[in-house]
Amino acid sequence: QFLETSSNINSDSVEIKVSDTGKGIPEEMLDKIFDRFYQVNDQDSREAEGTGLGLALTKELVELYRGSITVDSNPGKGSIFSVNLPVSVEQFREEEVVKPSADVEIRREPVAPVHKDEDDEDTESISSQIPETAKDKPVILIVEDNDDLRNYISRILESSYHIISAENGKMGLEKAHENIPDLVISDVMMPEMDGMEMCRLLKTDERTDHIPVIILTARADRGSKLEGLEIGADDYLVKPFDTEELKVRVKNLLEQRRKLRERFRLDFLSIATDMGLPPKDLFIKRLLDIFNQHISDPEYKMNQLSGELNLSLSQVQKKVMAITGHTPSELFRNHRLKKAATFFSNGHDQVAQVMHLVGFNNQSYFSKCFGELFNMTPSQFIAATKK
Repeated sequence: QFLETSSNINSDSVEIKVSDTGKGIPEEMLDKIFDRFYQVNDQDSREAEGTGLGLALTKELVELYRGSITVDSNPGKGSIFSVNLPVSVEQFREEEVVKPSADVEIRREPVAPVHKDEDDEDTESISSQIPETAKDKPVILIVEDNDDLRNYISRILESSYHIISAENGKMGLEKAHENIPDLVISDVMMPEMDGMEMCRLLKTDERTDHIPVIILTARADRGSKLEGLEIGADDYLVKPFDTEELKVRVKNLLEQRRKLRERFRLDFLSIATDMGLPPKDLFIKRLLDIFNQHISDPEYKMNQLSGELNLSLSQVQKKVMAITGHTPSELFRNHRLKKAATFFSNGHDQVAQVMHLVGFNNQSYFSKCFGELFNMTPSQFIAATKK
């Protein structure tokens, strides 16, 4: 296959032609090749399979610039793609034209109309630079080896989420451990480590087993889908996928996690003496075991907790927040207070004694914290339990 480019410029426009001597495109497929994710079904072309995004994004960018793109193809002889772009300043509105400064000689420099979803945005700027204003957004990790598709998914989600990305499963696993994202979107077929293996490792690692994972794959057979679900994937989307469907699935999974956290928070802040924690969550069970071992120690710190969990302090904070909606220190303080309430309910009426049993050494601070959680003082709580 031979590629050749040529251009022709007149006063109003420039025409760029790209031709090849390849197999050509069947006539019945010509009206579909600019659709996103569309790929000509040619078994011989699968060695270097793309995503079906290149021509679609090119067409959108050309039309954004008020140009046009056409194709003429003859099976067995090759194809010619023609792009026509306006170059006359008169064809753009005044606010769309960059005015040359006095010390720079530029004859004409029209720019494309401003668009929020420009397709030539740098992928690296999406994945490596997170603006200050987005710090409260959920973090999504996109693991995809194809640059075009990774960049595309990033763009359609970046307005609502933090986006970090990785080029293969091995890098994705490392970034998941480092960042503890709120959700992972991963392709299946990737070098170094595929998406299935990465998902399995995420779901069997205490640091990341709570993170929902969406698997993207071109394999639509039932066996592949069951394999993904069996290793713990939370959702499964077959390519080509609809962008709105992806957005909805991401939103639904994050909303499910938010509702679980909110339910826990409401139970946790109720006057009940139990914690209301997820009973089958092994990480939470281990966390509470550690809390109970140190409940009477007022000097116990969260960096000691991270050491006993064999996780970094950052990982502990992110995981506990993701499951419960509370920081580890807030969780431990309220666990102490819930234990104090249990002592009071079981007949212990000496506030100072109970305060020391649950790791407080200042009675006014203990009473303040207890009142904030139970909306009554320790003495009032004791009196209420005796009625």
